Amino acid sequence: MNHLELKIPPVFVFAFSLLALVVHDAFLAHNGLLRLLPAWVLYSIIAALCAFAVYLAVSSLSGMRAGGTSVSPRQPQKASKLVIHGAFKFCRNPMYLCLVVVVSVLALLAGHVQLLIWPLFLALYLTRFQIIPEERILTALFGKEYMDYKRRTRRWF
Repeated sequence: MNHLELKIPPVFVFAFSLLALVVHDAFLAHNGLLRLLPAWVLYSIIAALCAFAVYLAVSSLSGMRAGGTSVSPRQPQKASKLVIHGAFKFCRNPMYLCLVVVVSVLALLAGHVQLLIWPLFLALYLTRFQIIPEERILTALFGKEYMDYKRRTRRWF
């Protein structure tokens, strides 16, 4: 399975998860368990998650650009600086977390608990085939600095 490491761009896996969620939703009866929540509760959760996703995207991309380091998920070896501010203070992978949050929001909007399998799939895939290989490369590049960062900052949230 190592042949899949860093091969499929995360945005493609994200797009697959979205497409799978839509197809899966088409085959479900539209009386999902999430419909038991009052609409204002569901939409409040969705609004908060959307705001969080925007924060993650803007904070992480601007932090990486300000740091002058690579944002390419397929070439982590091109990283020139370890970015540890903004969203990176509390999460080592805020861009990937943003993708998982967006898929989660769509699952919640569809109203079916079963659809939450797709953000879980995305998180597991990204962890195994993207994040773990990136962590090996960043450890080799930044050594003790990255190991210290890993010790004080969670992988996801």
